[in-house]
Amino acid sequence: MSKIDPKVFFSNERTFLKWLHTSVTIGSISSALLGFSGLAAAESNHPGFSTIRIVGLLLLLVAIFFCAYAIVTFRKRNELLVLKAGSGYGETFGPVALGGVLIAALGAVYIVYITKNAAIHL
Repeated sequence: MSKIDPKVFFSNERTFLKWLHTSVTIGSISSALLGFSGLAAAESNHPGFSTIRIVGLLLLLVAIFFCAYAIVTFRKRNELLVLKAGSGYGETFGPVALGGVLIAALGAVYIVYITKNAAIHL
């Protein structure tokens, strides 16, 4: 059996922390949207605020999903490292899904902006 360099375990941990960082960033954006929509909706009856609330809630679900994904991927790779497996470390779903979600979120913001009576002018 070959010995695994400890740097490999730290690399797995760094990747895990970067995924969590991304999740926290998306969650922070979601919280800001939800906070803004709540404060502004209390002062106005504009239909755009409910749309912003929906986008914020969807982003919050995405952040929770990516936290769970990061934990599952970290544990899977850690188990493969302990077992000294030669393959199975690659993951293509996560990065592609994150890119797709970010494109969808930006598209949703754009659609909200151009939709009649949904653009918010303060």
